[in-house]
Amino acid sequence: MKSIKRILCIAVVLMSISNVAAQKKTLEDKANEKIVQIDEFIMSENESLGLAEEQKEKMLAYQVTMLKEVKAVKSEGLPEEETKVKLKALYKKAYKEMIVGILSKEQQSALKTAKKKSKNS
Repeated sequence: MKSIKRILCIAVVLMSISNVAAQKKTLEDKANEKIVQIDEFIMSENESLGLAEEQKEKMLAYQVTMLKEVKAVKSEGLPEEETKVKLKALYKKAYKEMIVGILSKEQQSALKTAKKKSKNS
């Protein structure tokens, strides 16, 4: 009887651990979601301007790095205003390097137009 209880307890613990692990998104998952969102915005304006695989790979690598930097800034324990200033600078840098540095002018224009439409609806 004790062994059955022990087995049941172990099974419950293992199931709990696997559920927590399944729910936690990795930085790469979050980065992928952002890239898919960007691609969808661009293609909503012009399907032929969708991201190429090479662009997706570059953006994924950059986005993961940026998310790590965001996490580091948030964990510094700085005052809220200082954190906001650092994050704003980080997002501005990310925009310049990721959007301007990787996307074509046409893709940038389509993304900008789609985001405006999204905000207005």
